[in-house]
Amino acid sequence: MGEAKAKQKARREREALSKPISRSRFNLLAIGTRLSAAPYMYEEVAYWADLNERVIGVIVRDRTDDDYYWSLLARDRNGRFRSAQLDACLRSARFATIALRERIAKAVTEDDLAMLGTQGDETNLVTDLLAVPPGTKLEDLHPNFRLLLDTPGRAPARAVFKELGPWLAPSDPHFVKEFQTKQFDQRLWELYL
Repeated sequence: MGEAKAKQKARREREALSKPISRSRFNLLAIGTRLSAAPYMYEEVAYWADLNERVIGVIVRDRTDDDYYWSLLARDRNGRFRSAQLDACLRSARFATIALRERIAKAVTEDDLAMLGTQGDETNLVTDLLAVPPGTKLEDLHPNFRLLLDTPGRAPARAVFKELGPWLAPSDPHFVKEFQTKQFDQRLWELYL
């Protein structure tokens, strides 16, 4: 096999380690990572992840310079996806996509994923909206919260709450208890907003 064919084969093997994901899936996983001014600065073009969604990435077109960049996101110690690396000033979306997929392959084959997303500003306390404290009586849980926990068809909603929880600051110690018990609807509305 010639050198060019060997390189193509190796590239195909690395590309097999990533997959495109939908904008809505990326939005769920990357919740809390964008600045409010982001849509004015850049246009998101494509979204990628490794096969197990341990790392995700986005291809972006800079609206001012009309060039492209990619950003790789990995989970921090609290479980939130955060920017781990980026590369800018790329000439095309295709070139940025090739580079991002190479970086995803490197991340899942060579990097320590536990350290890749670590930012150093993570809190010690992670908010888990679905973890019922030990000793809580079943009858004290709000009926809608019980449906959320127990109904197989609510798995997508549980996935959303799993991603939201780590972004909540532990400043309101009663939030989780109220979400799970008497004020489910009010706290759900707050999360929605």
